[in-house]
Amino acid sequence: MPFKKSLKKIQKNHQEAYQALRVIKQHYPHLKTFTHDEILRYYHVSSLGMLQTHIQRIQKRALQEHHSKQKDDVCRCQDRYGTFKYLYTSLTLLKQQQAYWYEKEKITLKSYPCPYQKGWHLTQLG
Repeated sequence: MPFKKSLKKIQKNHQEAYQALRVIKQHYPHLKTFTHDEILRYYHVSSLGMLQTHIQRIQKRALQEHHSKQKDDVCRCQDRYGTFKYLYTSLTLLKQQQAYWYEKEKITLKSYPCPYQKGWHLTQLG
């Protein structure tokens, strides 16, 4: 009987992990067409378990920020190295930055809406 309980727990964890992928695709339209592997690469994780942990950490941080009494216009989104991302509140400035990096280094940057503030971030493709 312990084997049957273990199997049910594994199945439940597996279902929860795939639910996380479905939620990501639903809430972030720019990821809707991504495969599961592409989503893992996008978040710089190698497994569904790591993705769940990442999402829980983001949710916890968002909840803490929501309950914080400090008013802060600075975005707290971070890149894969833990550096805070720049929040573009102007599409004109964002497009200028994209053009600058493409002309200077041939780097293509993709924009996406910030999930926490009113504005956009840039991310490097490939």
